[in-house]
Amino acid sequence: MRRALLATFLAAFFVVASSAHGQADPVLRAGLEEARAAEDLAALRVRYGERHPAVLAAQARLEPLAGAARRARARHPAAFCEGIEARVAVLLAQRTANAARFGPAHPDQRALDQRLEALGPFRCVGS
Repeated sequence: MRRALLATFLAAFFVVASSAHGQADPVLRAGLEEARAAEDLAALRVRYGERHPAVLAAQARLEPLAGAARRARARHPAAFCEGIEARVAVLLAQRTANAARFGPAHPDQRALDQRLEALGPFRCVGS
């Protein structure tokens, strides 16, 4: 299910990027990758804790992307914001669907909450 949601999100994002700019701009792609890497890191921290190899690997993936979202938002603000908000919508829908099966303390729900929180700095609402 996670892979399907990720595939849906990425397809929707690149359709937005492609329609707005003829093709997926590398700056725009890198900005989304930074947001996604931050989101993945937050979810892995819930599942494994700070010192787990998967968390350390996620931190290593995030470091070279630092600032990419800022550059993408500056260059393509509408497409970047649409992509981020589309991802937030997918996560909110997933959290709502999971709420019928899991309580708020369930690790999957906590991971979704952390993913949403990690996307907070990348959101464009109110700007």
